[in-house]
Amino acid sequence: MKNPAICLFILVIFLFPRNRAIANSFTDTSLLAEKNRSHLRLNEVNIHAARHFEEEFHPGSEKWYKLDVGSVAVFTSNEIQNRVYYDADGRFQFAVKNYEEKLMSEELKKLIKRRFLGYTIQLVTEIMTDDQTIYKVHIKDRHTIKTVQVWGDQLKVTEDYVNAEL
Repeated sequence: MKNPAICLFILVIFLFPRNRAIANSFTDTSLLAEKNRSHLRLNEVNIHAARHFEEEFHPGSEKWYKLDVGSVAVFTSNEIQNRVYYDADGRFQFAVKNYEEKLMSEELKKLIKRRFLGYTIQLVTEIMTDDQTIYKVHIKDRHTIKTVQVWGDQLKVTEDYVNAEL
């Protein structure tokens, strides 16, 4: 990222649980639907964002949405739900991918399975900036549901709940 303040903002939001509500409201595409926002036509998208998106992601089936702070491109590719965020000037901010265990890297899978024996992986959320990737891995066993955050070689449990399934 070109602006260290924005990078720090993103890391603070995703690394500290008390900021989870902010992060969820900023990245949750269901909010786009709830607010009945219609998607943007390509000629309404910032040219810098559109060019960057085409060079880096180029799926062709994306839908663009206007946000208060910029725009987001939403698309699915190879069973992976993707959202790519840009600021109001069309500068890339970060990308978010959601996918199942079968699509995660073997290295990440081994890291989680070795530390959390007996847990199954439910969902992986991958957050990518220009210079860092953070994973939020949602796991569960018979008794607990956890969210584990992985960045570099560090792991941190950010959510830990009692599994109330009967």
